[in-house]
Formats: sequence, structure tokens, C-alpha cells
Amino acid sequence: MARPVPTNVYPRIEGKLSAAAPQMTNEEATSVSTRLSALSARRASGAISEAEYRRRLAELNALAEHHGADTLNEIRN
Repeated sequence: MARPVPTNVYPRIEGKLSAAAPQMTNEEATSVSTRLSALSARRASGAISEAEYRRRLAELNALAEHHGADTLNEIRN
């Protein structure tokens, strides 16, 4: 049931807001950064082809894009 809202006062807007998804931890950020740096170094040294580099980069980007939603689905199920 809705409470009546007083019209003669400013609304209270302070307080802690919850995030839509959990924030990446420092360890996760370091891990991703390390993997990307290693991939870049292998590309620069010629250890992997341009096509392989692009494939792995797309794989990491897809992981980053869907990780939050996938984790949330795991939690819900």
C-alpha cells in the first residue's frame, strides 16, 4: 500500500543504491589484464597468427560481455 507523499518537503535521496550486478574483484581484473597482455605479446612476437589473435580476442570479449548475465542466471537457478 502506498504511503501519502508530503508535498511541502524535499524528497530524501541519500542512501546506498544496490548495483545491477556484482563488481569485478581486483583479482579478476588483474587476471583479465594479464591474459590480454599475454595475448598481445604473443601476437607482437609472431607466436600466434593474426586470425588466432582475433579469435581469442573475440572469445575474451564475449566472456566479458556475457559474464554478468551468465553468473546471475547461475545464482537464480
